[in-house]
Amino acid sequence: MKPSFLFYILLITIFSCKKDSPSVSSQSVTGTLKYIDPAVDGPGLYFETDSSEPLLFKNEFSDYDTQYLHYKEWVGVHARLTFIDNGETGCSLGMVPCPQQHPMRLVEVVKIEKE
Repeated sequence: MKPSFLFYILLITIFSCKKDSPSVSSQSVTGTLKYIDPAVDGPGLYFETDSSEPLLFKNEFSDYDTQYLHYKEWVGVHARLTFIDNGETGCSLGMVPCPQQHPMRLVEVVKIEKE
């Protein structure tokens, strides 16, 4: 009786524990990916939504030139951007120092597709 009682207690404990699964929800917006070369005082690569909000892409590449080359085909194309917002902000690559800029949302790109 004692081993079966312990077995049932163990089962109840396992199934009653709350399992926290991280729920990452993505968002989707439409707009245009833009690039103005930082060498000529441009902000670099950013996505301007249809509501005129600029979004910066979190750079997963070795440098900003590689990031630009990866997204080059989407520059100037109206597209749907699906992204994850972790609450981070960032500044563009322009000549204006970051403390003097209005920080933009820094997002992780899930996918970008033609609208």
